[in-house]
Amino acid sequence: MNQHVKAAPTMAPDMAPDLSRRSFLVGTAATGLVLGYAGLADSALAATTPSAFEPSVWYSIAPDGLVTVTCGKADMGQHIASTMAQIVCEELGAAWKDMRVQLASNDPKFNDPVLGAQITGGSWSTMMNFDAMSRAGAAGRIALTEAAAASMGVPAKELTVRDGIVMHAKSKKQMSYAEIVKSGKITKSFTPDELKAITLKTPDQYTMIGVSVPQIDIPSKTNGTAKYGIDTMLPGMVYGKVVTPPVRFGATVTAVDDSEAKKVPGFIKAVVLDDKTGSTSGWVVAVASTFANARKAADALKISYDKGPYANVSTDSIITEAMRLQAQDDAGQFFVKDGDANAALAGAVKVLEAEYTTSINIHAPMEPMNATAEFKGDILHIYSGNQFA
Repeated sequence: MNQHVKAAPTMAPDMAPDLSRRSFLVGTAATGLVLGYAGLADSALAATTPSAFEPSVWYSIAPDGLVTVTCGKADMGQHIASTMAQIVCEELGAAWKDMRVQLASNDPKFNDPVLGAQITGGSWSTMMNFDAMSRAGAAGRIALTEAAAASMGVPAKELTVRDGIVMHAKSKKQMSYAEIVKSGKITKSFTPDELKAITLKTPDQYTMIGVSVPQIDIPSKTNGTAKYGIDTMLPGMVYGKVVTPPVRFGATVTAVDDSEAKKVPGFIKAVVLDDKTGSTSGWVVAVASTFANARKAADALKISYDKGPYANVSTDSIITEAMRLQAQDDAGQFFVKDGDANAALAGAVKVLEAEYTTSINIHAPMEPMNATAEFKGDILHIYSGNQFA
């Protein structure tokens, strides 16, 4: 990912998509049918110049019938890209074999107020995007069906869609999505009110959602074609290996002895990070010409620390403090509070209690934590696996 570092807005999980702020546009473009949310001011322009849909694309249908869904969330192994495709596919009526996915770039257009900022966390992605992506799929199906009805000379209400084929039972006529796109006759647009008025399927009508389907991105993740942050190679790169302090917060580096590190071939220098946020306090980075040598140099550094106010924090002390807080009525917050739990427990004939503890865990991705930074002029380009682009 090549990113121009830029702050992005955060979104609370209860912020429902505001479809009234945008209109959904459907039309033909040089590459096929393009669908997405675009500013209301663009509607008239889009009607005459379909290529204007491109800046707001969330999925597209090519003349060969392949549907490419752009996922604005980070795929961290939870297959959210395929999930977005599955949501679109349900209402669009396409065949799963024709679905493709791609991750959104860092273009600001993908920080969409309808679908939210490019952040993955808290299991928000499906919840925040389900309605909007469902309506996107449904709008595409309606536009394709109406175009097919005009081409076949039959009423649109008599048409059915299945696996990317629009069929008319009475006349036995049918058209594939590919044929409809090639016809160039898709010009329908939806106002925000029309988009919100679309009747979506009910769960009992689902044929794709709730069904186990092959995840679209598995082949690229297993055959080496998917590119990760750690795959970045730039001319003249040097490598750094972080040496973290013995405490999580508050440490200060008091001295660095690099005499042994200097004996490692390719060692360049040791850098003490001066992080004003305090989140990486006490970190030292060994820099060398190769990562292998950076690791050797990091191991050779002799670093002295002032461990700061948290020198005695341990797993046991954290668990003890957590239990103390749990015993306080005013500590913490409820995710769900339905009824009076204390009264129910007090009036219960029998109460069963159990306590479970587990070790503190960290995010441990299969891809080693990494980032590559390159200044080009006054722009810093970051290549990294990141759940908040």
